[in-house]
Amino acid sequence: LEILTSESIKECKYDSFKKCIIYGDHSTYFVISIIPSKIENNHTNEYTIKTTLRYEVKGEIKTFTKEFDRISPPQSYKSWLGRNPYTNFGKRVEDSNMFFGRESTIDRIYSTLCPASNNNIPDSSIQYWLYGQKRCGKSSVLYHLSQKLNNNDRAFCVEMSFLNVTSESQCYYKILDAINIKLSNIREEAELGLIDENPSDIPDFALPEEFSNDTFALDINKFKHLLIEFKRSLRKSSSVKWRNKELVVLIDEFSSVYNAIKSPKNSIHSGFIKNWRELQELSETRFATVMICQDIMYSLMKEHGNVNDFAIYNPERLTYLEDKYANLLITKPIIDISGNENFFHKDAVKQILYYTANSAYYTVIFCKTLLEYADNYRLSTITKEDVDRVAFQVVNSEIIKKDKFDALLLAGESDIVSRYSKNTVRGIVDQIARMELSSGECFIDKIHYLNPDTKQDDVEYRDGILSDLEERSVIRKNGKKCSINIKLYTLWIKTQL
Repeated sequence: LEILTSESIKECKYDSFKKCIIYGDHSTYFVISIIPSKIENNHTNEYTIKTTLRYEVKGEIKTFTKEFDRISPPQSYKSWLGRNPYTNFGKRVEDSNMFFGRESTIDRIYSTLCPASNNNIPDSSIQYWLYGQKRCGKSSVLYHLSQKLNNNDRAFCVEMSFLNVTSESQCYYKILDAINIKLSNIREEAELGLIDENPSDIPDFALPEEFSNDTFALDINKFKHLLIEFKRSLRKSSSVKWRNKELVVLIDEFSSVYNAIKSPKNSIHSGFIKNWRELQELSETRFATVMICQDIMYSLMKEHGNVNDFAIYNPERLTYLEDKYANLLITKPIIDISGNENFFHKDAVKQILYYTANSAYYTVIFCKTLLEYADNYRLSTITKEDVDRVAFQVVNSEIIKKDKFDALLLAGESDIVSRYSKNTVRGIVDQIARMELSSGECFIDKIHYLNPDTKQDDVEYRDGILSDLEERSVIRKNGKKCSINIKLYTLWIKTQL
């Protein structure tokens, strides 16, 4: 590789890669040290390097011309250390300044739970399922929904997680315990004068001492009895406000119930779903519910569709952000903190979205690394070429490990509950990635799945996996072709070759 001409380079050092050999399906980065011959006198210190490169392929000499945008580092630079807004990736987003594009989802769920036609009174018959890929932002939506419900005087909203539940009793306990804790907290704040509430108005409900932890056997009948007691305590309150409240239960990680049902121990029996439905059929025990689930719950709904266990639910799938909100997630926090509206140059933001496909999770990971890269090179403006370099840093760093892509490969938490095993799906997705890397496109008929029993290609099984991947937004089909949406994964596969 040799730089033949350059209109804007005064001095260039690149001897280290003149003799480099690159094999098929492989690539490498070349770092060129340059001194520009002229920098335009403008506020951005922007200049363009125009180069013609000469290289050899199988004895044939070829040339390639390209322009590279570059921005001179400013004389004064303020580090992002300690003010990087993207450091809390993978956690529930409670900061409204980092929460984008889910307002319409929250408004839709809220209006379903608390219809305006009923004066925003929670409808106890409503059961809402929000499902989607792991790490797509479902828990964050639940948090912001709870904040909105807490501002509704007609709603008594409690929030809990069913993560790692191993028994039906634990599920019932978590709901009652959340009710008990919220009442206790309100009572304490009222007694301390922290809120405008008369302590005597607060419903007199508490869990019996034997229910001091979730190890106590709490069956469906005991749960119904205690739930009715709580509802009666509301109606007996001396305050009209409390008497008019309706219970709304927000449950994160409801998929853990399915995990326990499908586990070898069968720690939660399959009849739990039927019991849950019966709770909602009785006016004395039913309550409005929003349940957060992974994609696997869609399988459960179809599996039980013929017994009407899921007829009462309103399902909605949460997917990647719309373009304008993914763009805001990248640009707004940086501009708000730095005041630098020129941080992203030309197509830099578009290139980030190329790698992350509007996934909030991968976008935050990318932007965290991007600001660390900016600090390393003291850059106040990021170009498309910088984004490409950061993409390689992301997939080669500790921040991206194999499990970080499990959300793409598994519909549930493990092979036990997912429709297809992780290794089987990985084999299909890797084939797509490799074909995209080698030829820029993947034809579906070139993807193979070898049936372990017949030792032959199983086209029907392969097509089932591809349909599942498309349904979960991992790939997109276009006629006879398909491609991976999140190019970070494709790039990660490239590093494994």
